[in-house]
Amino acid sequence: MTGQDAAGRVGSHLGESPPWPSGAGRPVHRQGRMATWGLACSLAALLPVLLQVAEAVLAVPLVPDPLENPGLLASPVLAITGVVLSGVALGTGSGRRGRALAGVVVGSTWLVLLAGLLLFLIVSVTV
Repeated sequence: MTGQDAAGRVGSHLGESPPWPSGAGRPVHRQGRMATWGLACSLAALLPVLLQVAEAVLAVPLVPDPLENPGLLASPVLAITGVVLSGVALGTGSGRRGRALAGVVVGSTWLVLLAGLLLFLIVSVTV
């Protein structure tokens, strides 16, 4: 590969052919999607609680009653899953570091707030 063809490619040397066929284009490196899934789980953990708060403020049911309790019970599970997936993605260095970090921050913040709420409820019931 010489001339203008080689000038646009980073890391190629003159006279060297690429490891893939010339008509196939450059191979796509698929980064791990674990960081994206971790962020999605962390954000999904917030959804049932935000809907519950909006329903309390607006006094209009936004979610049918049979779906409220399973969603609220799934919230901590989703947050823990999001933190774990994002932590593994950060540890393996699979790329998308920003999404993985956001998943850890959102999920762990939600877990800390949930633990504070549970502690507050326990103290208020015992007093």
